[in-house]
Parts: sequence; C-alpha cells; structure tokens
Amino acid sequence: MASENTQNGLTAVANGVYVKRPIHGDSNVPALEQPTVIIIFGWADASLRHIAKYTRKYDELYASATQIVVTCQSSTLFMPQIMLRRGLEPVVEILQAVGCLDGQKDHPPRILAHIFSDGGSSQMAVLSNMLQDQAKALGSFEHSSPPCAVIFDSCPSNGGMAQAQKVLSMSIRNPVLYHLAIAVYSVQNLVDGTLKAVFGVQTFPEAALDALNRPSILPWFSKASPRLYIYSKADRLVHYAGVEMHAGTGRKLGLDVRMVHFEDSPHIRHAVTDSARYWGAVRKLWEEATYRSQDRWPSRL
Repeated sequence: MASENTQNGLTAVANGVYVKRPIHGDSNVPALEQPTVIIIFGWADASLRHIAKYTRKYDELYASATQIVVTCQSSTLFMPQIMLRRGLEPVVEILQAVGCLDGQKDHPPRILAHIFSDGGSSQMAVLSNMLQDQAKALGSFEHSSPPCAVIFDSCPSNGGMAQAQKVLSMSIRNPVLYHLAIAVYSVQNLVDGTLKAVFGVQTFPEAALDALNRPSILPWFSKASPRLYIYSKADRLVHYAGVEMHAGTGRKLGLDVRMVHFEDSPHIRHAVTDSARYWGAVRKLWEEATYRSQDRWPSRL
C-alpha cells in the first residue's frame, strides 16, 4: 500500500521506489521541452531527505516532469540479479502507468536519468536489462529521436575487491559483520571468476559496465542521446580513472559523451561544492538533448 512522505512530497509505491507527480509550476522551459519522466537512482544508503534536494531542484527546472526515485542499500551491490529485478518491477509499472511503454512513436516520452555512485549505476544496469525485451517490442527510436539524456554522478567504478572493501567499510561499522561480508563477497567473486574462466560468462560488474554503455541504455535512448559524467579526482570512493575509462569506452562506441571534472569535491558532493556549475551542466545537457532531437543544436559541452 502506497504511503505518502509529506515531508519530501514523494509517494512510496514499493520498498525503495517513490514517485513525485508533476507540480505544473512556473518554469523557464516550455512543458513540451521538459522531460516527461526523470528517473533518479540514489547512491547506496542515501536518505530520502538528501535525495529530495535533487527532486526539489528538478521541480524548479522541470515542473511538468514525473519523477521516479529509486533508493538502495550497500547490500544492493552484492545481491543476485533476480532480487534486484524484483525490486525494480515497480519502476517498470510506473513507466507503464505514465504511458512510456505504449510504443507511441508520434509522441515518445522524453527521459532524463540521473544516476549516483555505484549503487545507482548497478540499479540502472539491471533496469536496462529488464527493459530490453520492452525495447524489442517498442522498436527503435533512432529515427524519431526523442529527447533523452543520462547523468552519471560519481560513477561508475571498475568494481573489484578494493571497491567492495571501501563500500563495506563505510556502511558496516561492526568489524565482525564487516569481515563476514567480505568473506561472502570473496566467495561470490570466486564463483564469478570460475564461471568466467570455464564458460566465458561475464561477472555482474563487467556486464553492468557494458549495459551502461549500451546505446539504448533505456528503450527511448539512442547513440545520439547525450551522456554526462560528473566526477572528481578528490573522490576517495570511486576513482576518477574508472569513470574516465567508462566514458572513453562510450566514445569509442560512438556514444555522445561529455564530462565535467571537479578538482576538490568529495564523492557525490559536486552539487554542494559548486551548485551553479553542476546544475548549469545539467541544464545544458537537457537543452542539447532537446534541440538535437530537432536537428538544430550543435555540441557545446
């Protein structure tokens, strides 16, 4: 049963999934040039109160958009895909309810995805995989080119044991539970490595990185849909080299990639460090997505 979080204006539709309806307030952007849906994938263990700072900013920028917020815990990073898929089924249901999966080529949905850290990027990768069957049914949007864009904030990392230790050390203070979690992850890593060596099966982190560089990362996206990476060399959780490597792979695949690099901002604190620069980059990204869909906006970022 959904219950409304009145403090943040978000309605809980399932565990970890919230929706915020359009407020239809004042905006400098015409309604038909705003996103239809903004999907926010929060960082691991983020409180709804902190994520709401971003939803409120999007209310200011794009008041006509429906916002979907997906939260996660550190344990999400180590869950089997079947559990992750089950947790994201309500997101698919919301997309269906607001008409995004109706296959309307004359008025396709305009989607902006905002992904935070490895918790958010792992969720996005799973949702991308879930919607691939929907993508086949909907057909390609390459020619209709609806405005779509994705923002990677402090992600993705290259994964691995070192990354797992960083994440777990920040979320698990009890040393016994920490070492137990590391042991479980090590066993999982060993099984994944064995499957890869024997059968050539990708590990989940590898598959997730590939999914995030899929041209149709969501069904309405194409190679022309712009992607923005916001990251920092001062990030102690997600190393900047991993972010740059993923962006570089996307460029080699022909994706429209741009990057905004902060020197001193900590992990997922870029909007706090320089709000004007951060949100200015977000606005430019969406402007370019909108105008490119009308074949009249050259690359500026």
